[in-house]
Amino acid sequence: MQKRPARPPADDGYDFTRQVYRELGGKPVEHDTWVSDPEETQRQRQLGRLATESLRYLQLQEVLGQPPTAQQFGTQRLV
Repeated sequence: MQKRPARPPADDGYDFTRQVYRELGGKPVEHDTWVSDPEETQRQRQLGRLATESLRYLQLQEVLGQPPTAQQFGTQRLV
């Protein structure tokens, strides 16, 4: 089981999201990669979306006082 990232400071969601992105294996995509490796480009975009949604997940958890259900979170956001 992976350790949950530390709770982000209230005013620093961007840094939290960036750290989650890196921990998921995210890295900057160079312009050449868009052409030479479109699959990697797509993978990096998906990791970016997942990292962004991780902040939303934690915000929902804080508001609800428990982890959100799939319906509350909106799993269609990850497709």
